[in-house]
Amino acid sequence: MSEIVLDTLGRLAARNHGLVFYCDDADCRRRLDLTIERAIEIYGPDQNIIRWRPAGIRCAACGCREVECRVQAPNPDGSTGR
Repeated sequence: MSEIVLDTLGRLAARNHGLVFYCDDADCRRRLDLTIERAIEIYGPDQNIIRWRPAGIRCAACGCREVECRVQAPNPDGSTGR
């Protein structure tokens, strides 16, 4: 079995994975309205996601500029719930 590497935005999208962005403020933790498709438009498909802290994003609720990213695996039916 060959190894699959999902280390960039483009590779995640090609495998139907999503990326969910959350505010990293301990008192907020809101899910941000940013899709993997929009992240690819902004940062490009070659953006490495390992320990990535996207710049230029701000939580609309609290104003925090620290963002956490979590990979969202596809559902058994192939959808990601995006």
